[in-house]
Amino acid sequence: MIRFAEERSKAYGDRITYHVMDATNEPDLLGLGPGTFDAALCNMALFDMADIRPHLSALNKLLKPYGRFVFSKTHPCFNNPHMSQRDELQYLGDECITVML
Repeated sequence: MIRFAEERSKAYGDRITYHVMDATNEPDLLGLGPGTFDAALCNMALFDMADIRPHLSALNKLLKPYGRFVFSKTHPCFNNPHMSQRDELQYLGDECITVML
């Protein structure tokens, strides 16, 4: 997917760079440079992270003052009156976390 994105964005030259990294690894994220970004987008990924705290902490440092963080929590197909709520088990290291949806 990164290769295709790079191909499609060649017209923007060096204005867009792509990085493949763990979005929950705060030190790696901070390697992108504190105060570097005007905005950040996270599309339907937060609900797949067992612990979003490192991600949010890094974003707080990566964004410029008054920077924006735009995210979507779930896919729109799940926003309907017939959706059923359930519990989900996730593992963070050796710890099992129950998420009430």
